[in-house]
Amino acid sequence: MYVTINDLIKTYRRRGKIHEVFSHQTLEIQPGKFIAIVGRSGSGKTTFLHLLAGILAPSSGEIRYDGRLISDLSEKEQALFRNEKIGFIPQGNCLLNNFTVLDNVRLPLYLKKQSHQVAKELAEVERLLKKLNLHDLADEYPKNLSGGEQRRVMIARALIQKPKFILADEPTNDLDDLTKSEVLNLFKSVNQTGASIVMATHYKENLAAVDEIIQMTPTEA
Repeated sequence: MYVTINDLIKTYRRRGKIHEVFSHQTLEIQPGKFIAIVGRSGSGKTTFLHLLAGILAPSSGEIRYDGRLISDLSEKEQALFRNEKIGFIPQGNCLLNNFTVLDNVRLPLYLKKQSHQVAKELAEVERLLKKLNLHDLADEYPKNLSGGEQRRVMIARALIQKPKFILADEPTNDLDDLTKSEVLNLFKSVNQTGASIVMATHYKENLAAVDEIIQMTPTEA
């Protein structure tokens, strides 16, 4: 998937003043690119990923996926687009507490309303759970998981539909060094299939896996 960001500006109001998060951000993301977004806390890394996912709307500028302007889509169309085309791994926990690990990972298939594929994709779910050392927790609920286990479930859910564009916000938070390495190796193998990955991270050791590093710097109004 080819993604273009053109003259992107995002502002917000705080205490009566306008603050600019991005000033005329322009970027092209080629298919199969692995990009790291770095910068200190408050520099706009999470905001940038939310803009790319269509969760936030830019103040001005445009984001296109294969030439398609994401802001032209309705909220429902954007939600369907995210579910089918983008693997999104948020920084916080967004698992459904009344769903098991297995059903949380299969959730994108249910949302796609392709119930006939759910059973068919069970082998892929099990493969991802094994890859992320979660296969013994398939029937557990999120409340019984550690922070690192919850993080790995969100990664599995983001990858279940084999998306061509993956947005990962601090995906190795809460993980031990061995699991961090396993997650990065999984990302690299997905990237080698042609998927693009944009990963926000503050771990320097993660940068060895990427093709390009983009430094975010806060912009004052």
